[in-house]
Amino acid sequence: MSLAGCSSKKASSTDPGTAATGVFDFNGTLATAKQDQGTDTSTTIPSLGDKAAGTGQEIVVQSGGKTIDIRNVDEPPWTQSIALAKLVIAGLH
Repeated sequence: MSLAGCSSKKASSTDPGTAATGVFDFNGTLATAKQDQGTDTSTTIPSLGDKAAGTGQEIVVQSGGKTIDIRNVDEPPWTQSIALAKLVIAGLH
């Protein structure tokens, strides 16, 4: 797993990691995550950022105007991905 940090470009879906950016909106990033995971469904993740959802091995979180995309870390219930998202959110503030 790698941490891509803040970026204006979404990292490749084949590379594990994280991207935090204001360029990509939550809904667009979630739509891309669903496409990457080969599904039309996602699961809301409560109490994480302003809003969050997961699909397959990818979670998308919006917090403070930034969209965080974490992929290829783990599968539902995304325990490790959620912990990583919380670290990224803390680093954004």
